[in-house]
Amino acid sequence: MYHLIHCPECFRKLRIPEEWLGAKVQCPSCGSMFTSERQQVVSEGVEDFDQPAATSRDQNTHQQSTGYPAQSFGSHQPLRHPSKPSKVQAIGGMMLAGGIVAILASMAFMATCSCLLWPGTYYSLVLGILAVVRASSLLSEEAYQQSPPTGIAVMQIINIINCDLVNLILGILSLTFLNDPECQRYFRG
Repeated sequence: MYHLIHCPECFRKLRIPEEWLGAKVQCPSCGSMFTSERQQVVSEGVEDFDQPAATSRDQNTHQQSTGYPAQSFGSHQPLRHPSKPSKVQAIGGMMLAGGIVAILASMAFMATCSCLLWPGTYYSLVLGILAVVRASSLLSEEAYQQSPPTGIAVMQIINIINCDLVNLILGILSLTFLNDPECQRYFRG
């Protein structure tokens, strides 16, 4: 039987055998060493998670040093979610503002009727809708469960074809923030 644990540093999901509970393991993603604690039981082969590297400490050594069997560790502790960095909150705000600006720009293009043939009008509308939807999910508490919004940031930059300097600047700032190691760790989980 396998147990699902999360690395306390990068929050990566790891699948470990039951005999490794209470032992020191090393995360294959970030390399941090930590003591494995029971969090969730997983059937064998159901999900394909990374397996950490085991160290020399086994269950008997753990029970001798602490007086508690390894199986009792962490059985009732909730999963720890990463705290949202302020840069992720800023990216969500910038995407919301950029989405609203893009929707307003496309509406202004449509109002002139001569721009209905310009594909940039529809690109701006689609960008605005996607950016607002993605921004609302980034501003929620479960934003760590999603992938980084790199695509929307690139779309904001491309919207320069409509002379949209606001989205150009916001897209560049978003990509800069997404390259921050703290943001990359947050979205890796």
